[in-house]
Amino acid sequence: MLPETVPARSDMSKQRGEKGARVPRVVAQLDAALFGRRWFVIDASNVRVPRVDVATLEQGLTLIGKGSAASVVGRLRDGVCVVDVDVAGEAGHAIAEDVARWCDRAALWHLVRPSGGADGRHHVFVAHNGQLEELKTYAASVRARFGVSTPNVDVRSAVRPLSTPHRCGGWTRPYGDLRAALRSLPEITPASPRPATRSAVGAVTPETPRPRRRRPLPREWQEYLRAGTLPRIGGQDRSRSTYELICTGAMVRAGFDVEAAWEAIQVAHPSAMSKARASRRRWVRAVWNRAVRDMDAAAPEYAVDDQVMAAVEQGRARLEEVMWSLPARRRPALLLVGHHLLDRIERTQQMRVPCPERDLVVETGITDRKTIRSVLQLLHGRLGVLDTTTFQPARSAQTSYEFVIDTAPEQGVREIPPPRIHTPSRARPAVAGLLSLGYATRYGGLSRGVQSR
Repeated sequence: MLPETVPARSDMSKQRGEKGARVPRVVAQLDAALFGRRWFVIDASNVRVPRVDVATLEQGLTLIGKGSAASVVGRLRDGVCVVDVDVAGEAGHAIAEDVARWCDRAALWHLVRPSGGADGRHHVFVAHNGQLEELKTYAASVRARFGVSTPNVDVRSAVRPLSTPHRCGGWTRPYGDLRAALRSLPEITPASPRPATRSAVGAVTPETPRPRRRRPLPREWQEYLRAGTLPRIGGQDRSRSTYELICTGAMVRAGFDVEAAWEAIQVAHPSAMSKARASRRRWVRAVWNRAVRDMDAAAPEYAVDDQVMAAVEQGRARLEEVMWSLPARRRPALLLVGHHLLDRIERTQQMRVPCPERDLVVETGITDRKTIRSVLQLLHGRLGVLDTTTFQPARSAQTSYEFVIDTAPEQGVREIPPPRIHTPSRARPAVAGLLSLGYATRYGGLSRGVQSR
């Protein structure tokens, strides 16, 4: 292992890191040379702190310890990458030295820094001089020799800078003579374009999803990104690709664009989205673009009404409150019917929607109309108003009961839209069945089933 060199006192700058500790000037200079201008802060669970803009590294350092900000992550300049060795113990030390020796043989500038997560874990910064694909190939061979997965030895473009503390505390000093490393660092410029190759010709453009309100991911997918915990999903396919596709679809539904989704993947737990993180190009082509097409096809485009969307969000919160007041066996039917009513309001951007029992049978999969009828009565006065006066027996094909949610429930003012003539619509069974399964399993599943009465 290369010896650690302590910078002289004259190398100490006024830039401060963890808890006001001074950062060596040479470390700050290396950060300036290695990193670009894109920064964000993460919390102690390795999740990006939302709605925090970071213009410079110096500004990011001042945010550490404030609120949930625990450290700063930056994007490396073109021409620089980092090999993240997330293996503890002697094996981690051996892998870091192995990568450093490969860089020596390839005459590439490199710098090794203990990551601070555990003994043996390291970051190897490399000025790859256009040999990025060769480095990735070598990293794959290292994984095969040591029997570890991609998250354990990963080539990345975003990492914690040298001057920032680990998210769990503690600042780690890089190995070697840092002044010599700074003097020998080549000028970092974007690599010259190579002759057109098969992969270059097949460049992929990420598709743009339709506009959606930005909202937090569902709790189970937040936990997946934060801790790598696999959520419960339906079907027989439990492969890593399936989880990554569903998670990407959840990001699309939550209003993420491709850059926001990719940044969430970059800072995710090592065991989460590992296949996607290995290749952005493959993820965009095979996962992101597919998720965008599927999500946009499942929900027709509509002009978003902020007042309607706010009312729907409040309605979902009230529905969850009602759910916990019921016995466990009645909750699945309540959630299926309630969420489908709110989905229809969101799709149509109308506060008043038809709710014929025949349509709800198709949408929810609940074949017992008595169960649907009892749920509608239960939701009346709690989630909204069930207007039974709109149904006209003589015009049964054009009229039905209608469900209404308030336009301003938070102020306690009831503004119920007037009834209108309509033809009750039918949802597509394939999409409706998938949504039904999702709503029920999210709150305890259909383990007991929805019994007909």
